[in-house]
Amino acid sequence: MARPKSLNPKVRLHITIEQSLKDRLSILLYSEVEQCIPQGAWQAFIEARIREWFDWKREDLAPYGFPPGYFVTGPAEMVQAVTERLKGSSQ
Repeated sequence: MARPKSLNPKVRLHITIEQSLKDRLSILLYSEVEQCIPQGAWQAFIEARIREWFDWKREDLAPYGFPPGYFVTGPAEMVQAVTERLKGSSQ
């Protein structure tokens, strides 16, 4: 029996990045146990970063008395909770 088609199929993506970034990522993804970069590690890393881009929120902390350039970033619900707490403490 054939495997049913995925409701969210994978597509091939070809990108080019700087060698220094690839080297740093290779070190991060390398597995001492397997003595190589595990199959699917690149895909999992890139998919996670893309999901963060779409799902996470970034909030500037300057309105709460922090120096310019300070910010908090993370899941939207967490950022909202932090900003609400900061609003409560600044009043």
